[in-house]
Amino acid sequence: MFPIYGCAAFLRPLFRITHRLWLPLRGTLYALLIFSGEFLSGRLLSRKKLNPWDYSGNRLRLGPHIRLDFFPNWFLVGLFYEKFTRKNGFRNL
Repeated sequence: MFPIYGCAAFLRPLFRITHRLWLPLRGTLYALLIFSGEFLSGRLLSRKKLNPWDYSGNRLRLGPHIRLDFFPNWFLVGLFYEKFTRKNGFRNL
């Protein structure tokens, strides 16, 4: 799981491009990108029979890999990553 979450580092170039966009738009974009990463990694791990998560029993899901009720969490996580990966990180808070 840690390598999957570590892939968020690849979003840093995107943060530099999108930092001037409207905050809700940025959060939505980040959430959709995290959903994409979750779907792709879940699909790959499923094929290897290694998938650590299966949301088949949840009614708010897209396939067995994505839970739509996680959207607010991924929205905030994306904005957190954006803030964390800036030059000064959280020093200016």
